[in-house]
Amino acid sequence: MSLKGIRDAVQTSLDNINNLRVYDTVPDQIQELPACWVKPNAGSYNDTFTSGMTHDFEVTILVARGGNLDEVQDTLDDLLEPTGSGSIPAYIESSTLSTHGSDIMVIGYRDYGGLEFNGTPFIGAKVDFQVMVD
Repeated sequence: MSLKGIRDAVQTSLDNINNLRVYDTVPDQIQELPACWVKPNAGSYNDTFTSGMTHDFEVTILVARGGNLDEVQDTLDDLLEPTGSGSIPAYIESSTLSTHGSDIMVIGYRDYGGLEFNGTPFIGAKVDFQVMVD
């Protein structure tokens, strides 16, 4: 198990979404939109009787700095759909974890709307997921 391995596996899966720039770590700056990155939030040791562990992650999605808000919101909605060719939750759950985890589950999304990154306002959201390690 490694946090880097989990981030890399999820990034590889999300790279299959057309026109989405995916980072496996928090970027210094955003060059292309829409963009997202994978970040661990917390972990619980000895989570099961087999000394397992649970990792809490988030994917931060930034869609636009402005523009036609109807189109921006439609783009964000498509990325948050539970299924489909542009679904971030579906691609997270289809990630191949190999030895880095035994199970992956999307919990939900939050902070839909205005997000700030490096002092710049964006429209976006955050998707929370967990990785269980036996």
